[in-house]
Amino acid sequence: WTLDHAWIGMKNGIPLGVHLIAILKDVYKCGKGRCADVEVSGNVEVIGATATKAQFVSTIWGRLLISLERGTVVWSEVRSRERMTVPNSRTEVLSCMVAALELPKEWQWPGVGKTCKPTEEPVHRLPGIR
Repeated sequence: WTLDHAWIGMKNGIPLGVHLIAILKDVYKCGKGRCADVEVSGNVEVIGATATKAQFVSTIWGRLLISLERGTVVWSEVRSRERMTVPNSRTEVLSCMVAALELPKEWQWPGVGKTCKPTEEPVHRLPGIR
């Protein structure tokens, strides 16, 4: 699946666009049903004339485990890296977001962490799968 969306930043008025790709990696038994293991990746970019005034590089990547029966995110880890370069200045931001379902307990996925560090290697395999 792909997602392309554009918007204008509320506070700064900068036009931005996002491009995401989601790939179904596998389906596993989880809880009382099945879960889809989805890999996501993509980028955000400055669009239009504003793009020539500053160099902006952004990447997004991660994994989601989604209950097919409930439509619930059982677990996810999504990371991003943004770098803005203007004359005489550069800012880089690394972020990492984790979501892990705690209740009901039968839907918890084994072996997943509830925290992540943006500087560590991203998840390439779903935790708990051998």
